[in-house]
Amino acid sequence: MRLGQCTSSSPWVQFGLTFATGAASGLAVFAWVVRKSPEPGARLFDLQRNGLDVFDAFVVAWLFGQLAVLVHHVLPGIGRD
Repeated sequence: MRLGQCTSSSPWVQFGLTFATGAASGLAVFAWVVRKSPEPGARLFDLQRNGLDVFDAFVVAWLFGQLAVLVHHVLPGIGRD
């Protein structure tokens, strides 16, 4: 078995792994943007306009997770129909 390969073929496991990978990518992007340029990052990611906090990081992670599921699971299925 290769590194990163899941042994389960359950769609729910694949869905969860895809979402987790997308969410981790969202957190990485959030951390990188905030660290590189805090002011533009605050304009981009500060949703409640109260400063960057954990809520903003979770929202970005959730959005990236949803986007990963959409791109990896939903859109290819639409193309096959």
